[in-house]
Order: sequence, then C-alpha cells, then structure tokens
Amino acid sequence: MLRYENIGTVCIKIDLHNRNYSVIAIAKWNKETEKYMTTLYLKENSVELLDLMEKYKDVEFASDSSSIRNDILQEVSKLNDHDSFKYYMDRYDLEQKCFDRGLEIVTREELNK
Repeated sequence: MLRYENIGTVCIKIDLHNRNYSVIAIAKWNKETEKYMTTLYLKENSVELLDLMEKYKDVEFASDSSSIRNDILQEVSKLNDHDSFKYYMDRYDLEQKCFDRGLEIVTREELNK
C-alpha cells in the first residue's frame, strides 16, 4: 500500500525580480525542537524544475505559524542581496544548457535512424 509523507506545512514562492528566478521554500514544523525546518529550492521561472540548494537544506527558523512566511521572506531577501544564490543560478543555467544540447543530439540521432 502506498503511503504519503507531509514534506511541509508551509510552501511559498518568492520571485527574485530581475533575475528570472524564484525561490521555493518548504517549511515543516518540528514538534521536538519547536522550530520550523525549512529547505530552499531554486526555480527558473520559465522551467517547471526545482533545484535543491544544498547549503539551504533544513534551515531552522524559531518562528510561529503567523510569522514563518515573513521570516523566510526576510532571510531569502538578505541572501539575495548578498548574491548568495549565484552559484545555484549558474549551476541551473549550465544544467539547462546541457539538457538542451543533449536533447538536440538525441533528436538528431533519432532522425538519422
């Protein structure tokens, strides 16, 4: 039998403006620590693909349910202002270029069969 797991109780999308990227934040309340554990993903706005930003996996927020969204927004804004997502944006761009080039090669090979 299939089972599900709640991966988050809060999920928000934050547009990084002028960069064509958004950050997806998924937060889950941890009853033991009484904090939110939050993981950030990068998404290029024209592609439906989330990329985990490993440095921002399981980040703790000592927030309550009424402030967690704003606290995440403030942290993402601060990280964005310090260009902390540049590595992940460059990696995302490279992955997309590799995918596009690979698709081009595979399509050409399929047509030449």
